[in-house]
Amino acid sequence: MRYNPDVAPDPTVWLGTDEDERLIAIEDFHTRTRDHSPSPRAHAAVHLVVESQLATPGQDAVRDAFSRLRGEGLKRHEALHALGSVLAEHLVELAKGAPGAVDRTAEYHAELAALTAARWRASGHVGPEAGDSGSGSHEDHIAGPGTHRQGGPHRPLCEAELDRLSAFLRGLKNPEALSLEGLDGFLCALIAGPDLTMTSEYLPAIWGGEFSDADAFSSLEEANAVLQLIMRHWNSIIAELEKSSVYLPLAEAADERGVPGRAWARGFMRGVRLSTSAGWTELFTDESEGSLLTIPLVAGEVDPTWPPDPLSAERADDLLASMAAGLARAYGHFAADRRAAVQAVRRQGAYRRRAPKVGRNDPCPCGSGKKFKRCCGSTHSSGSAR
Repeated sequence: MRYNPDVAPDPTVWLGTDEDERLIAIEDFHTRTRDHSPSPRAHAAVHLVVESQLATPGQDAVRDAFSRLRGEGLKRHEALHALGSVLAEHLVELAKGAPGAVDRTAEYHAELAALTAARWRASGHVGPEAGDSGSGSHEDHIAGPGTHRQGGPHRPLCEAELDRLSAFLRGLKNPEALSLEGLDGFLCALIAGPDLTMTSEYLPAIWGGEFSDADAFSSLEEANAVLQLIMRHWNSIIAELEKSSVYLPLAEAADERGVPGRAWARGFMRGVRLSTSAGWTELFTDESEGSLLTIPLVAGEVDPTWPPDPLSAERADDLLASMAAGLARAYGHFAADRRAAVQAVRRQGAYRRRAPKVGRNDPCPCGSGKKFKRCCGSTHSSGSAR
């Protein structure tokens, strides 16, 4: 699918195309036109929702507002941004509400009815998403993390930003949620592996499963901030691997047996298990890959009773170095696979879902923790703000 915001997509084709494919097409357009936003994934997501509302029968309030804005002189792309600015503010209000709060659809429609081209221009909006924070570019995440494109900001997170991300992860109620150390290992596996991994696949793995109401983001601003920190950390790992071919695991203190990087190794193996390729299995069963095999050993997947005796500080340092070498080895080994996957996306113009489509009563793939029919699959809701 090719997307151009200045040309209305065929409603039947648009709604009949997988959501991930539509999102890829939107991001691809902004990449080709070098139209960067501070939060490219949020920008594309709002484009997706507005286009889907315009294509869906019964969305008269959205269509009326769109027609009015076009009549007032806005180009189609500008009108999408204007509608998106209202949508983003609406999502923030939804995120602030408690579970089971009163339906705010009427308020959303009233805000659309009051929107004019002059009001939108006066607001100073340059894109559809309110509350953008952090930095990023479409070049970095064309299909979400996993495309391995270079060119955006790769500045490593500072200590305060790492602390903020760590605090958010620690605050999640799910005991299976990753810690900061585990997240670092998880991202390293996705970056080094042979696959493209969509946001709907990897975010729930970070949260440890469904994103419960107790864990929900307090606002769209918080959601954007946390996701931008994750994306920037992703980019900085790639930049380090590209620059020096080595990335040192973000490991905290060793455990009571003197083993460093337990959480990192377990996060890495969680990332490996997201892969649908046989490549990881082949690499881990290659006896010559001693450094890489250190990772499942430290994760406790080779011998849960290892080590029999506490490790010395020198041995602990050697383990960390070995895991870093294993990561570097995997990153180089799968480079051709990643390039081929990106080229395939470019040729096909879409990313094909590897898993069956989610059912209406299944957990929403966006990671909100709600049922799909009450989140992104709702026919009357504008989306989920997590």
